[in-house]
Amino acid sequence: MSGILLILLLLVLSGVPLFVVIGGITLVCFAFYPQVGSENFLNDFEAFVRNFNVMEKMVALADEPTLVAIPFFMIAGAIMTRGVIARRLVGLAEALFGWLPGGMAISAVSACMLFAAISGSSPVTVITIGAIMLPALHAAGYKENFSLGLVTSAGSLGIVIPPSIPMIIYAIFASSAGASVNIENLFIAGIGPGLLIGACLAFYCVLIGRHAPREKFSAAKLVAALKDGFWSLMLPLFVLGGIYTGVFNATQASAISVIVAFVIEWFVHKELKMEDLPDLLRESATLMGSILIIIALAFGFSEFLTFQELPEKLQALLVEWELSPIAFALVLNLMLLVIGCLMDIISAIILFVPLITPIALELGFDPLHLGLIFIVNLEIGYLTPPLGLNLFVAAGYFNKSFGQVVRSVVPFIGMMMVALVVITYVPWVSLQFVALRDENAVRMEFPTGAPVERAPGTQEKSVQEIMQQIDEAPAPKNSGSEEEGYDDYGYGLDEGEDEGNTNGEMDPIPPIEPSAQGSDGDEPSEINSDVGPIPEGENPSKIQK
Repeated sequence: MSGILLILLLLVLSGVPLFVVIGGITLVCFAFYPQVGSENFLNDFEAFVRNFNVMEKMVALADEPTLVAIPFFMIAGAIMTRGVIARRLVGLAEALFGWLPGGMAISAVSACMLFAAISGSSPVTVITIGAIMLPALHAAGYKENFSLGLVTSAGSLGIVIPPSIPMIIYAIFASSAGASVNIENLFIAGIGPGLLIGACLAFYCVLIGRHAPREKFSAAKLVAALKDGFWSLMLPLFVLGGIYTGVFNATQASAISVIVAFVIEWFVHKELKMEDLPDLLRESATLMGSILIIIALAFGFSEFLTFQELPEKLQALLVEWELSPIAFALVLNLMLLVIGCLMDIISAIILFVPLITPIALELGFDPLHLGLIFIVNLEIGYLTPPLGLNLFVAAGYFNKSFGQVVRSVVPFIGMMMVALVVITYVPWVSLQFVALRDENAVRMEFPTGAPVERAPGTQEKSVQEIMQQIDEAPAPKNSGSEEEGYDDYGYGLDEGEDEGNTNGEMDPIPPIEPSAQGSDGDEPSEINSDVGPIPEGENPSKIQK
């Protein structure tokens, strides 16, 4: 196993695409460590199919309706970034903060935060805002390394400030592990940490740029900038406002954001042309495809880890240590920081959220708070070698050496570490806005060791059991079925169940009751016989509705 991990690390460091690395290493793992009963897979076709049959787990991903939000948010961000929105947001940020000590640098941070709320992508934020702010910072007298590190670091806020694709994926896999995660609440929980990290970066900007030249405050300039950037701000405000007030859920918000973005860029800014749409959709589809490939291959690698009982061994190790919530949080942060250095955020969430969530719930961590701990740690991973994505983006786009970019982000990583400690040990930072919306939805105090109540109808399950239940789940009916008794996604409804459930909270995977008879009708089935009965009132067809 250590040899395989060494090969994985060498491939990653050599620049091989991540999906190739994960897919290749998964095949190698199954070849050298085959499943029990499939050791002779080279000479037995059935054993070969049984050993490498991970496709069903990948296909199960397509049955998750929440994934629809990812391509819609991508398309909305692509539409808004095609126009002059970056320049408008930078102008607004300069009018708001340019007169303060270190004002130009603070303007770069605030512009990254505003743009991140629209694009939802850290690399895109680095490129788009950096192309404007890096020359401006140089002209204002800031040192090259400071300017480079600032735009590279502030761009990573794209995954913390909603809407965030990693948050959607976290909600999916945390829910599959027994947590009750409302995606809308998770989006809202990201506001506080995003503001805190931005404030920490801005504080460092004040320290460095307090002697730099700055303009005087101008109310007229601020009014003109607000007028120019008004519609650019409407998309994130409209999406987050609708989610916060409960007008629509996250999946609906993603589709609405595409329409709003199109209307703003086509009719208001008039920057989007009809001939731009094919290229825009092609780019979004390519990006979405790359994410899905990584997710699907990560499912295969996760399956291998499950067969090797790594999740159970890790859980047993942590339980054996008898960690307090404070010590657990410290170990979790250290572990995630290392993982962020070696793995992309999507794969890390898929592989480790199902492992950690049951333990964290037993110690009393709120699943929303846990989600922000994951996201912020892995956000820092964007800035740490050898796999820090923003490091490669900044080095390539700004034509700087990789080593120079790494050195430039070091002080900013320090400021983000300070924010991480606060976010980890002060749950109020993440949960304050959620509590204003629904005070019963979160636990504001730091865990004391009392377990969090699991979602109704769930029990603590290993990753192997979770994936087995996904594998055994009945196939959904076609989406949009007009037959009575099925919801909008084609899943069966319980008698009397309201079809209009749009609260955004994902139903956890209920245990699947084994059939009383075998396929021939006269012998009891032994498949999945160790799984408990279906809780009263549960419908087995409602798997990940």
